[in-house]
Amino acid sequence: MTYLVILIAACCFMAALRMTDVLGLTAGVLEQGRAAARILNDRTASDDQKERLLQQASLGMMRAFVSISVRAGLAFAAALVPLLLFQAAGVTDLAAAANALVTWQGMTLTAVFMTAVHFMKLPS
Repeated sequence: MTYLVILIAACCFMAALRMTDVLGLTAGVLEQGRAAARILNDRTASDDQKERLLQQASLGMMRAFVSISVRAGLAFAAALVPLLLFQAAGVTDLAAAANALVTWQGMTLTAVFMTAVHFMKLPS
């Protein structure tokens, strides 16, 4: 039963990550980094232009970092809610679920189910 509970929590976590678009935001940060590298290698731009554009990219990345952190925290909370509900119902203990998560079986199962949820069509 503990493995079923952690699978539900993992599915809630991945669904929350998708609904809050953490993965898309992260991809945007990577693109901002690539754009900043292109700016640095642009020989036609002046140093002042490069500095201004890189400062803008840096601020954008800092905003994205805060946004990703908040959204990831919300996704973590979404995973914690079912664990706490199942503990309150007496189905499983939170410590038992945590111990099951750190085993290779728990990690493998959650990875498989999170991957499946990632590829599912979710309402937006």
